[in-house]
Amino acid sequence: MQRKGIALVMTLIFVLIFSLLAAIAYYLLHAETRVSFIQKKQVASEEIAKGVSNYLFNLMDKGEFCKIANCSGSESSINLGNYSDFDNYVVNATLIKTIDTGDGKIYVVRLYVWDKQLHRKITEVEFAYKAH
Repeated sequence: MQRKGIALVMTLIFVLIFSLLAAIAYYLLHAETRVSFIQKKQVASEEIAKGVSNYLFNLMDKGEFCKIANCSGSESSINLGNYSDFDNYVVNATLIKTIDTGDGKIYVVRLYVWDKQLHRKITEVEFAYKAH
């Protein structure tokens, strides 16, 4: 009779150990999936910021930038039009200041890329660009 009791206790201990191992494996898998998800969001938002920056560089070089931004003021919002909404991301751009150097203008811009699903800022880019 005691052997059956020992067998039952040993079986319960093994079940407990294997349950803990399964729970740990599940936790690690879930944590890795979350990290991968966040990295994917980060890379996508950085690519969007690069694309919007290039769009703004082109407008600055063509002399058309001041059509979408108030170049005479500071801390003014930039109207990005179709370049402000990308599937799950929203881009906000601000012209921090314009510096006239005599042979051109330097524009200092800040971009924020927000994630609509996570409801938070993913990428922030600040740059200065001298238009030719």
